[in-house]
Amino acid sequence: MNRFLKDNILWLSLVGLALMVVVSAYIFRPKYPNYQTDMNQSLNLIRSQSKQVLVKELAGKQIIDIRPSDQFEQGHPQNAINIPVRQLLDKESVVWLQKLSENGEEAVLCASNELLATAPWTLLQQLGYKNILLLKGGISDSGELVDTELASSETTILDMTAIRTKPETVQAPVQTEVKKKPEAVIPVRKAVSSGGGC
Repeated sequence: MNRFLKDNILWLSLVGLALMVVVSAYIFRPKYPNYQTDMNQSLNLIRSQSKQVLVKELAGKQIIDIRPSDQFEQGHPQNAINIPVRQLLDKESVVWLQKLSENGEEAVLCASNELLATAPWTLLQQLGYKNILLLKGGISDSGELVDTELASSETTILDMTAIRTKPETVQAPVQTEVKKKPEAVIPVRKAVSSGGGC
């Protein structure tokens, strides 16, 4: 046995090192978020009018501006805090969002427009932050809150049950190929040059 160890010390060392790397990678692997809603519940949240707020209904709610810091510095709503999208799930942001949730305070997520805020808002809803609402509107370049055009009368009419039961409703229209007539190619003759050069 002792001779085996002496003859294969290099290979055994490499196997031991690889085993340590694998164990370390397992122990120090990143933690993934714990989603509390599934896809159907998320779609229902997006369609829910109770989770969307108009500009005129913002009184008493904390505004979370998820635009980049440089845009926030150019102008932002009064009493808004800036948590850029890339920092939304940082440790400090998560601790602040949890405190907000524990205190029962409502917050409104907003960006330059409603479309840019919808995906981050849905992610926060999936993570369990039910106290965070979505602004039906956005923030102008000067930092003023603006309603989305027709936001007060708009309603979502996405019918997922029809899409699931009638898959033909989501099929793309069939496009017919347009055949082009072949064009005649006429060769062009150039005059022969005698060369030249140096």
